[in-house]
Amino acid sequence: MSVHPFHRGKSPGFDAGGGSGDDGGMPSRLTALEAKWDAVIPTLATKADIAGMEGSLKSEIKDGAIGTQRWMIATVLSLFLGFGGLFLAMSNYSKGSTTAQPTIIVVPSTAAAQATAPAASRP
Repeated sequence: MSVHPFHRGKSPGFDAGGGSGDDGGMPSRLTALEAKWDAVIPTLATKADIAGMEGSLKSEIKDGAIGTQRWMIATVLSLFLGFGGLFLAMSNYSKGSTTAQPTIIVVPSTAAAQATAPAASRP
């Protein structure tokens, strides 16, 4: 890039090489930008397009919020029940074995009962 000295009272033109970065190709650059502009503008949404989408967008946002709220409530309830069950299990475990030991009843077999039975009852 060349630097031009400043001349008092004299302003170099835009296309006159006044150090503005113009290399003489400004008209072709503007034509390319205008072509891109003309290609993009028809694809942008209009006010009518946005107004038509407003109702469906609001309902989708509301449905998403309700779904998220349901998941949060279900998660909180399941955590509450899970920690409650854990608390009960740990409190029962920490009490130790305070229940009475079971009573063991021994039933004699029938052969041993017949051997000890009186002889009068035998045929």
